[in-house]
Amino acid sequence: MSRVVLPSKLANEIKRYKLDFIGELSVGETIATAVAIFSVYSGGVEVPPVVPGPSATCTINGSIVSVLISGGTAGMLYFMVLRITTSAGQTLDKEGFLSVIPSTS
Repeated sequence: MSRVVLPSKLANEIKRYKLDFIGELSVGETIATAVAIFSVYSGGVEVPPVVPGPSATCTINGSIVSVLISGGTAGMLYFMVLRITTSAGQTLDKEGFLSVIPSTS
């Protein structure tokens, strides 16, 4: 598991984030599946979602997973886990915090 920095997104934006797993894959190993999981983060702990969270679509290109994120509630901080499975049977995670800020329009 490794921690990544995710730039904030506006509530009405649909924004792409690219995360690279090259350092975690062995020679010839490929990414088979990828999924982004979100939870609300408050006071240093994950809490059950009480507001709509972001949704994401993952696309795999070699060692890079592209995560297209939409939605989320303005003012909320989300904890995201990007979980992949590999052709060698590994399950690997990258984690990060995503802040959703109010849109001005």
